[in-house]
Amino acid sequence: MAESRICSVPECGKPHYGRGYCSAHYQRWRKTGSPIPQVAPKPERLCSIEGCENKVHCRGYCPKHYTRSRLYGDPHFAHRSHAGRNVLLRFVMDVALKCNSDECLWWPFKSKIKGYGTLNYNGKRCIASRVICELVHGAPPSEDHQAAHSCGNGHLGCVNPKHIRWDDRMGNAADMVAHDTQRRGQKATGCKLTEDQVREIRGLGGTMLQRDIATKFGVSQSRISGILNRTDWRWLE
Repeated sequence: MAESRICSVPECGKPHYGRGYCSAHYQRWRKTGSPIPQVAPKPERLCSIEGCENKVHCRGYCPKHYTRSRLYGDPHFAHRSHAGRNVLLRFVMDVALKCNSDECLWWPFKSKIKGYGTLNYNGKRCIASRVICELVHGAPPSEDHQAAHSCGNGHLGCVNPKHIRWDDRMGNAADMVAHDTQRRGQKATGCKLTEDQVREIRGLGGTMLQRDIATKFGVSQSRISGILNRTDWRWLE
């Protein structure tokens, strides 16, 4: 019995179809002239900074220029001295701590966490407003104390020392409520109800069953119970 032929393409192993190839490689040979796909190499992307021949790492920059852009807001910034390596701290010392204005002073660098400026201080990554608060008012009274902003713009990057003080979590939360920056109620992620709907639900309490109210507004009965008992949305009048 004659031995069955197989495709001549290395490591294919499929039955012969024509011209020494299996069906798939034969069709590819007919269409492209080669049984093996010819993949053109992708052009190598280089850093977008003029004169830099390093490969792209992120956002169009090589690792060196990307790090400069992330830390200092300028991909061209080059360390020339020890003082240069602490440009963020120099801004704190030479600009923020000497600020005499009552207006907000904005953190000018791109290094931020949820809108709050950050810098390296005493070997750790710290929020700039907290560092400034410590330099102006001394160490926090306790580990639970936070750098609270009287202007309500801490999340936008304000670092004016006149606006910053130590306060506990309750005091800081009260500031957020006063400045309407707290993500609660309909501002909270995933919230299904508006303030008007919550008021309507409370108006329906005692006139409808909780399960019927829940069906009407598309939420769980436990949510309706919390609203009616004021364990949820208790701040809303």
